[in-house]
Amino acid sequence: MTPYEAEHLIGELTEIDIKEYGSKAWFNQHETIDRLNIQAHKNAMGGTDEFVMDSFVTLDKMNTLVFELLSAEAWKQKVFPIIKQDVAQLSTIKSYMCMYHEASIVNLMEVMLYHRTACESSEDALVELIDYCYRKFLDLENNAGFYQKQQAGMA
Repeated sequence: MTPYEAEHLIGELTEIDIKEYGSKAWFNQHETIDRLNIQAHKNAMGGTDEFVMDSFVTLDKMNTLVFELLSAEAWKQKVFPIIKQDVAQLSTIKSYMCMYHEASIVNLMEVMLYHRTACESSEDALVELIDYCYRKFLDLENNAGFYQKQQAGMA
């Protein structure tokens, strides 16, 4: 991916309403975020120009990424349990992609937030991101016994 292609893709990212989760537009944006995530990691590992992070900062899209993360979290917690049975019968790939979306965004943000400019451009969204991390930490703490039992059963 070239820096110009990354800039174009990042420029097209939008805050997709949670009602559109799983739609064609949502899947296209998920694919874009996934591609940008891979490129950002390649850039970081290769020690090359981190043009993905630069474009997110320049185009002021860090807030969009946080919005997408919080939408993914809300969908996974509130909507998925209600429609789980119906989705499982239709397409396991689609439901997997919807669940994987949250991890993909977190992974992309992880590589970008090592840079001061990305943190500074996140402004108030950084508070939302800290709240998100705290909720995930509490979930791990509250469900530690459950996770240990699952791992013991796999061994």
